[in-house]
Amino acid sequence: MFFRECPYCGCNLDPGERCDCRDQKQRKKDRLAELVESDQFGQMTMKLEELKCRKLSY
Repeated sequence: MFFRECPYCGCNLDPGERCDCRDQKQRKKDRLAELVESDQFGQMTMKLEELKCRKLSY
């Protein structure tokens, strides 16, 4: 049986299969960025009310 190894995470892949490890990291960064906002003075705050409403899997 032939397989390839992902150069980023080391996962074993079937021929022609694409690893989604980098996509998962980007989605996690995007979800975290949605929960942070900046006010008029540049202070970053967490949107805790949205965090309570959503179930995030990290």
